Amino acid sequence: MFLTLFILVVMVAVQAVPYSSSATEPQLCRSDTFANLQLYGASINSVRTEVADVTGSRLNANVWPQSEPATATVCNVVISYTHLGWDDTVTVFVNLPASTPWNGRLMGVGGGAWTTGTTGDLVLPASKGFAAVSTDGGHGRYFREPPAEWAFASPEKQTMNWYKLHDYASVALDDAAALGKQAVAAYFGKGPDYSYWSVSGESLD
Repeated sequence: MFLTLFILVVMVAVQAVPYSSSATEPQLCRSDTFANLQLYGASINSVRTEVADVTGSRLNANVWPQSEPATATVCNVVISYTHLGWDDTVTVFVNLPASTPWNGRLMGVGGGAWTTGTTGDLVLPASKGFAAVSTDGGHGRYFREPPAEWAFASPEKQTMNWYKLHDYASVALDDAAALGKQAVAAYFGKGPDYSYWSVSGESLD
């Protein structure tokens, strides 16, 4: 009887550990932790990781509200992939909270206009205990690259690059959610209980 009760208590304790951050989790911030990430119709090019102290944008300081930019220690995961046959390269950025206990939730962070997201906007939700994910939408050089730089298939700008437009319009955002949930599960041992989407407007265009 006592042995059975002891085993049950141990099982419950082991199952509860992955739900919130612990001192051991930064040790899991290695590329091999995320070696099994998969995305249908795509190939993962690389996964880079680092434990980093990050500071958010002052522009977002009034969102919660708070007077100073957010800071956090995170496991920063950068995932590069390509859709088969599309000749694109998309990068997803995931901040997994290390200095704040994970609250069991994932926040997807978008952008506005022709921007699918920004890395600076990941810091505020991560400082509040959210795992946070964003994507460059296939805009390889910088997030706020104007469409004239990427939406055409040739330098003459006579033919649209429909693959990159699809990335921007919906595909990359769905990919970011899928990869973000997988990254959370790989790091914390379970997927998010709830997922949210914070955006200025590009998903509504």
